[in-house]
Amino acid sequence: MNLNDVLMMQSFFVNLALKNGSKELSKELKFKIINNRTKLNKYRKEFEEFIQESIEEFKTDEYKELSAKEDKTEKESEELKGMTNKLQSEVDGFINKVLSEEKDFELKFTDEELSELIDINSGIDATVNGVKLKTEDFLEQVYIMFS
Repeated sequence: MNLNDVLMMQSFFVNLALKNGSKELSKELKFKIINNRTKLNKYRKEFEEFIQESIEEFKTDEYKELSAKEDKTEKESEELKGMTNKLQSEVDGFINKVLSEEKDFELKFTDEELSELIDINSGIDATVNGVKLKTEDFLEQVYIMFS
């Protein structure tokens, strides 16, 4: 599984409810979710910190000076725009390379566990990466990812 898959899994995983009204997951399944949520969140945090640090390394001194300059001429603004486009292209390529790195992480649920998760999470809409999903779409993706 590559890092992109792990991060996508994390985006869905953090939306799984442990309780819905009077219905609650079994202690074993709650433990499994919390344990793996912690691991997945760690991958997300490490990725975000690494990318932030790496982006700074892509910025040249010339780029930093020009972007910090308050009163840019039209020529400088165009030059900065070109530098920004080049920087964005380099960063995008770097991020894609990082996201394709293989990670030693696997997470599957049994049919019984998935049934319990679906039961508890029925009727709960989720927002994944800023996109609001209907319950059935969210649960379908959870089933695909974790079965």
